[in-house]
Amino acid sequence: MEQAYRILNIYTRLVQQQTVNKSDLAERFNVNKRTIQRDIDNLRNYLYENGSWHTQILYDTKTESYYLNLPNLINPKTFYNQKKISVTFEMMQEVFRLLHPYYTSEIIQNITPEIIHVRMDISEQNARTLAFIYRSKIRVIEPENLLQKVIDDMLEMQKTYLKQEIKTNLGGTT
Repeated sequence: MEQAYRILNIYTRLVQQQTVNKSDLAERFNVNKRTIQRDIDNLRNYLYENGSWHTQILYDTKTESYYLNLPNLINPKTFYNQKKISVTFEMMQEVFRLLHPYYTSEIIQNITPEIIHVRMDISEQNARTLAFIYRSKIRVIEPENLLQKVIDDMLEMQKTYLKQEIKTNLGGTT
Protein backbone atom coordinates (compact mmCIF):
# COMPACT_ATOMS: atom_id res chain seq x y z
CA MET A 1 0.00 0.00 0.00
CA GLU A 2 2.99 2.33 0.46
CA GLN A 3 3.64 2.59 -3.28
CA ALA A 4 0.00 3.30 -4.05
CA TYR A 5 0.00 6.02 -1.38
CA ARG A 6 3.20 7.59 -2.78
CA ILE A 7 1.88 7.54 -6.35
CA LEU A 8 -1.46 9.06 -5.39
CA ASN A 9 0.35 11.69 -3.31
CA ILE A 10 2.62 12.58 -6.24
CA TYR A 11 -0.28 12.62 -8.67
CA THR A 12 -2.37 14.83 -6.39
CA ARG A 13 0.47 17.34 -6.14
CA LEU A 14 0.94 17.36 -9.90
CA VAL A 15 -2.77 17.80 -10.62
CA GLN A 16 -2.84 20.71 -8.17
CA GLN A 17 -0.10 22.23 -10.34
CA GLN A 18 2.61 21.83 -7.72
CA THR A 19 6.12 20.71 -8.58
CA VAL A 20 7.51 17.40 -7.34
CA ASN A 21 11.14 17.08 -6.30
CA LYS A 22 12.59 13.54 -6.09
CA SER A 23 14.97 14.32 -3.24
CA ASP A 24 12.27 15.94 -1.10
CA LEU A 25 9.85 13.08 -1.65
CA ALA A 26 12.50 10.42 -1.04
CA GLU A 27 13.26 12.02 2.31
CA ARG A 28 9.59 12.48 3.17
CA PHE A 29 8.65 8.86 2.41
CA ASN A 30 11.95 7.45 3.68
CA VAL A 31 12.77 5.73 0.37
CA ASN A 32 15.49 5.91 -2.26
CA LYS A 33 15.34 8.56 -5.00
CA ARG A 34 15.21 5.71 -7.52
CA THR A 35 11.97 4.50 -5.89
CA ILE A 36 10.43 7.94 -6.43
CA GLN A 37 11.69 7.90 -10.02
CA ARG A 38 9.92 4.54 -10.58
CA ASP A 39 6.73 6.02 -9.10
CA ILE A 40 6.94 8.96 -11.50
CA ASP A 41 7.59 6.55 -14.39
CA ASN A 42 4.47 4.60 -13.38
CA LEU A 43 2.48 7.84 -13.47
CA ARG A 44 3.91 8.68 -16.89
CA ASN A 45 2.85 5.24 -18.14
CA TYR A 46 -0.65 5.76 -16.75
CA LEU A 47 -1.00 9.13 -18.46
CA TYR A 48 0.29 7.69 -21.72
CA GLU A 49 -2.06 4.67 -21.61
CA ASN A 50 -5.02 6.83 -20.60
CA GLY A 51 -4.92 9.06 -23.68
CA SER A 52 -7.97 11.04 -22.57
CA TRP A 53 -5.80 13.19 -20.28
CA HIS A 54 -3.77 14.77 -23.14
CA THR A 55 -0.97 15.70 -20.77
CA GLN A 56 2.45 14.58 -19.65
CA ILE A 57 4.84 14.89 -16.74
CA LEU A 58 7.74 17.18 -17.59
CA TYR A 59 11.09 17.72 -15.86
CA ASP A 60 12.53 21.15 -15.04
CA THR A 61 16.32 20.82 -14.94
CA LYS A 62 16.82 24.15 -13.13
CA THR A 63 14.72 23.16 -10.11
CA GLU A 64 15.26 19.40 -10.56
CA SER A 65 11.51 19.01 -10.21
CA TYR A 66 8.66 17.45 -12.15
CA TYR A 67 5.42 19.14 -13.09
CA LEU A 68 2.29 18.26 -15.00
CA ASN A 69 1.86 19.96 -18.35
CA LEU A 70 -1.77 21.15 -18.23
CA PRO A 71 -2.04 23.39 -21.27
CA ASN A 72 -5.53 22.46 -22.46
CA LEU A 73 -7.30 21.27 -19.37
CA ILE A 74 -8.86 24.42 -17.99
CA ASN A 75 -9.29 26.84 -20.86
CA PRO A 76 -12.52 25.91 -22.66
CA LYS A 77 -11.37 27.70 -25.82
CA THR A 78 -9.07 24.75 -26.46
CA PHE A 79 -11.99 22.31 -26.52
CA TYR A 80 -13.18 22.96 -30.05
CA ASN A 81 -16.08 20.86 -31.32
CA GLN A 82 -16.85 19.39 -27.92
CA LYS A 83 -20.53 19.41 -27.12
CA LYS A 84 -21.35 21.37 -23.99
CA ILE A 85 -23.77 19.99 -21.45
CA SER A 86 -25.38 21.46 -18.36
CA VAL A 87 -23.51 20.22 -15.28
CA THR A 88 -24.36 20.96 -11.67
CA PHE A 89 -21.36 21.20 -9.36
CA GLU A 90 -20.98 21.76 -5.66
CA MET A 91 -17.88 23.90 -5.25
CA MET A 92 -16.04 26.34 -3.07
CA GLN A 93 -16.60 30.03 -3.82
CA GLU A 94 -12.87 30.41 -4.57
CA VAL A 95 -13.09 27.81 -7.36
CA PHE A 96 -16.17 29.49 -8.81
CA ARG A 97 -14.29 32.81 -8.94
CA LEU A 98 -11.49 31.10 -10.91
CA LEU A 99 -13.79 29.29 -13.36
CA HIS A 100 -16.59 31.82 -13.82
CA PRO A 101 -14.78 33.92 -16.47
CA TYR A 102 -14.36 30.85 -18.69
CA TYR A 103 -17.82 29.25 -18.56
CA THR A 104 -21.45 30.24 -18.84
CA SER A 105 -22.56 29.56 -15.29
CA GLU A 106 -25.02 30.52 -12.60
CA ILE A 107 -25.14 30.05 -8.86
CA ILE A 108 -28.29 28.08 -8.14
CA GLN A 109 -27.95 27.68 -4.38
CA ASN A 110 -25.81 28.95 -1.52
CA ILE A 111 -25.15 26.02 0.80
CA THR A 112 -22.87 27.90 3.20
CA PRO A 113 -20.98 31.18 2.80
CA GLU A 114 -18.09 29.16 1.29
CA ILE A 115 -19.96 26.40 -0.61
CA ILE A 116 -22.34 26.87 -3.54
CA HIS A 117 -24.20 24.84 -6.14
CA VAL A 118 -23.46 26.02 -9.66
CA ARG A 119 -24.95 25.09 -13.03
CA MET A 120 -22.34 25.35 -15.75
CA ASP A 121 -22.31 24.82 -19.52
CA ILE A 122 -19.17 22.76 -20.05
CA SER A 123 -17.88 19.85 -22.12
CA GLU A 124 -18.03 16.47 -20.42
CA GLN A 125 -14.26 15.99 -20.70
CA ASN A 126 -13.55 19.38 -19.17
CA ALA A 127 -15.99 18.69 -16.33
CA ARG A 128 -14.24 15.38 -15.61
CA THR A 129 -10.87 17.11 -15.66
CA LEU A 130 -12.01 19.85 -13.27
CA ALA A 131 -13.25 17.16 -10.88
CA PHE A 132 -9.65 15.88 -10.68
CA ILE A 133 -7.84 19.19 -10.62
CA TYR A 134 -9.97 20.69 -7.86
CA ARG A 135 -10.87 17.33 -6.29
CA SER A 136 -11.22 18.52 -2.69
CA LYS A 137 -13.01 21.75 -3.62
CA ILE A 138 -15.50 20.63 -6.26
CA ARG A 139 -17.78 17.69 -6.98
CA VAL A 140 -20.19 16.78 -9.73
CA ILE A 141 -23.82 16.55 -8.60
CA GLU A 142 -25.54 15.95 -11.92
CA PRO A 143 -26.07 14.66 -14.52
CA GLU A 144 -25.91 11.23 -12.92
CA ASN A 145 -24.13 9.62 -15.89
CA LEU A 146 -21.30 12.17 -15.63
CA LEU A 147 -21.03 11.64 -11.88
CA GLN A 148 -20.68 7.91 -12.53
CA LYS A 149 -17.94 8.54 -15.11
CA VAL A 150 -15.98 10.66 -12.62
CA ILE A 151 -16.30 7.90 -10.02
CA ASP A 152 -15.24 5.30 -12.60
CA ASP A 153 -12.20 7.42 -13.56
CA MET A 154 -11.10 7.64 -9.94
CA LEU A 155 -11.63 3.93 -9.33
CA GLU A 156 -9.73 3.04 -12.51
CA MET A 157 -6.78 5.18 -11.46
CA GLN A 158 -6.75 3.63 -8.01
CA LYS A 159 -7.05 0.12 -9.50
CA THR A 160 -4.10 0.80 -11.79
CA TYR A 161 -1.90 1.77 -8.85
CA LEU A 162 -3.01 -1.11 -6.67
CA LYS A 163 -2.29 -3.63 -9.44
CA GLN A 164 1.10 -2.04 -10.01
CA GLU A 165 1.96 -2.34 -6.33
CA ILE A 166 0.93 -5.99 -6.21
CA LYS A 167 3.09 -6.77 -9.25
CA THR A 168 6.00 -4.85 -7.75
CA ASN A 169 5.68 -6.55 -4.37
CA LEU A 170 5.41 -9.99 -5.94
CA GLY A 171 8.43 -9.19 -8.07
CA GLY A 172 10.38 -8.08 -5.01
CA THR A 173 11.35 -4.70 -6.44
CA THR A 174 9.84 -2.45 -3.78
